[in-house]
Amino acid sequence: MWKLYDDLYIGIPSGIRITGCIVGEKWTCVSANGNVGIARTMGRPEEAEKFAAAYVGAYLRDTANYMKWDDLAKASVGVAALNAWYNTPARAEGLGGDAEPSVLPVKTACVGDCYESGDSVFPLPKAPDFDEAAYLKLKDYDTVVICANALTTRALPGLLRIVGEGGNVVLEGYSLPCTALFFAFGLPVRELRGYSTLSGDKLLSCARNAAADPAPGVRPFVIRPEKK
Repeated sequence: MWKLYDDLYIGIPSGIRITGCIVGEKWTCVSANGNVGIARTMGRPEEAEKFAAAYVGAYLRDTANYMKWDDLAKASVGVAALNAWYNTPARAEGLGGDAEPSVLPVKTACVGDCYESGDSVFPLPKAPDFDEAAYLKLKDYDTVVICANALTTRALPGLLRIVGEGGNVVLEGYSLPCTALFFAFGLPVRELRGYSTLSGDKLLSCARNAAADPAPGVRPFVIRPEKK
């Protein structure tokens, strides 16, 4: 399952440099290639402006690889860098991102701060070596909705392993990259509910001002695997 992280990073072309970075209280933004990627700030250093400025001029691909770091501030920048490449309206449209969200069954569990309501809510693990025994009940649910912040905390592979290949997982949230890679590797992901960038300026303003919801700067997408 860790191959997912490797392929997300490899999927970004080399040679693209970051033109801007903000590590806000709630949101982290990375600007590159004419787009802005956003991710939930899962960790923030004391000198956030100096920390963010160090990424300006760095290669986008190299920075995206920080999503695999223990330091959650760096991991947040890494996921935002991913989304600067993956989360464009054109990419979402190319993957059929205008699909309607599936109706979730009654017996649905949510992991993390999800926008969907579930029968049970499990806290988001903050590290990849979390207590998996506390999440074994996820196997008993018809559907499991996992907040995309699990990608940043690196808990996602462990959660998907617990659910198992035959499970039914929906990934959702502003930090979610728009890519069909989530449907590969035998992962139990059946639907993506994320957001592509509509207005980079609004996302940057959202990060600067610690806005609770970046919705004005994004466009929702819903993607499911292609039927064979």
